[in-house]
Amino acid sequence: PVEETGEATPQIQRELELINGSYVILITTNSTTEKLVFNATTGERAT
Repeated sequence: PVEETGEATPQIQRELELINGSYVILITTNSTTEKLVFNATTGERAT
């Protein structure tokens, strides 16, 4: 397997949590963090 050094590719970290019936996804790219919240029942994105 080829080892990924991450030198030329932005590092993306994703965390998935289930909080109060909603999925909270944190996507971190370099120094920017985006938080996405989805309803766990309907699968729709919460605003």
